[in-house]
Amino acid sequence: MKTILIFFSICVSISIIHGANESTCALCDLGETKCSTTCTGKTCVTITQFNTLLGNFSGTYRGCSESCTPVAFTLTASDNRQIRSSSACCTTEKCNQDLNLNLPPVSTFENGAHCPICEKNNQSECKANAHLACRGAEQKCISLEGTAIDGKSNFTFKGCATESACTLVKDDLMPFKNMIYKLSKNATCTDRGTLAAISSPMVLIPVFAGFLLGNVLS
Repeated sequence: MKTILIFFSICVSISIIHGANESTCALCDLGETKCSTTCTGKTCVTITQFNTLLGNFSGTYRGCSESCTPVAFTLTASDNRQIRSSSACCTTEKCNQDLNLNLPPVSTFENGAHCPICEKNNQSECKANAHLACRGAEQKCISLEGTAIDGKSNFTFKGCATESACTLVKDDLMPFKNMIYKLSKNATCTDRGTLAAISSPMVLIPVFAGFLLGNVLS
């Protein structure tokens, strides 16, 4: 009997310790204005986003996450195809229920950076066949991969990004099109390229040949 009581006490202690590491959070999908349900997880998260990857779509997601990086960032896949997002994290009872976040500004003027671009759903590889002139604060080239929180789809993305987006890590939540995805790996960023650095040698050869011919004829 004593052994059973000791075992029961240990189980209760473990349960209490485990429960102390979890929070009850407000839960509502993108586009919902009122959260009527809750979830339990390590961190409560609020994500506000506006993106033009699938029309003009805006909304706020509230829920639970095992990983949360508080960050405001923008990503651009091509002209007029951009994600603007802000996220916040907290760990007290329904602390994410009334959080309202501001979005980062739209990037406008070209900054001299050029990045490979591509975006794919339900494919393991995103092969960039074009480059984009980056704008505003988006001076990093980023690569992201993730799986929808409902497990029904995944995405791969390459494009221009603000440096803040490079802090996203595996298991962080982020918006893509009209859904919330969990990152399957850390964001990968490289320093901005230049148009000259990414130009194909076949494009540069005629230019160089023309230069040489001009010197010969002069």
